[in-house]
Amino acid sequence: MRCFGVVVSFRNNISSLIAQRFHSVNRMAVQQSLFKLISAQRINRGADDPAGLLASEHLRSELAALEAETRTMVRQHLRASTADAALREVSDLLREAQVLAMENANTGGTTESERKANQAQIDSIIATVHRVGSTTSFNGQKLLDG
Repeated sequence: MRCFGVVVSFRNNISSLIAQRFHSVNRMAVQQSLFKLISAQRINRGADDPAGLLASEHLRSELAALEAETRTMVRQHLRASTADAALREVSDLLREAQVLAMENANTGGTTESERKANQAQIDSIIATVHRVGSTTSFNGQKLLDG
């Protein structure tokens, strides 16, 4: 066929259009494959697998909720550990004060100066217990009320 002095072959144009179509389809497939590789997920959009996408999104939201709960639990564990350490220290101090008080109760085995020294140490222990109770905090929040 002649059109304005140029011979146009329909067969070549159809082959070219078919080749362009396949090239376009292959290019889209490559882009989708690369997107899946980059995102590291099998399902990225509804066209990949609609039911799978719903399940995947549900699992992602569940995972996010579990991760948030885990972070909260870790913080609470650290908070409890801080309080436990403070209470353990107070318990040790009170045990020491109890021993000193029992020594002071034994008037036959201790002198007056020893009892005064023991009482000074007991007073120091009580002050330390009050200080631990009033200063123990986690993330700016007091854990013990004294």
